[in-house]
Amino acid sequence: MVENLVFSHVLSLKKRDLFPKIFYWMDKARNEVDIVFTLNGKIIPIEVKYTNDIIKKDLKGLIKFCETFKTQGIVITKDLLKKDENIIYIPAWLFLLTVPKKKYAWH
Repeated sequence: MVENLVFSHVLSLKKRDLFPKIFYWMDKARNEVDIVFTLNGKIIPIEVKYTNDIIKKDLKGLIKFCETFKTQGIVITKDLLKKDENIIYIPAWLFLLTVPKKKYAWH
């Protein structure tokens, strides 16, 4: 349910032309990322894990994506807010309040 809510939020931003492209990613090993979008020419992946007990194994697809495309990733959590290496953990309620300006970069 939270994943759908996050996707709907990203889609609403797309409708405002803030994010030109939105897609889903899966590699040949079936590692996946829930939502991927572009912002100011950068690729930003989002993985939704509505919990605060997240281990690296839970983020295998996101980590692989970030390594492959040399980018930072976002994990939508229940209440966790932190930055760990190239991954930013953001509570769902906070992410849903975001409305970045067209030229705003998240990293």
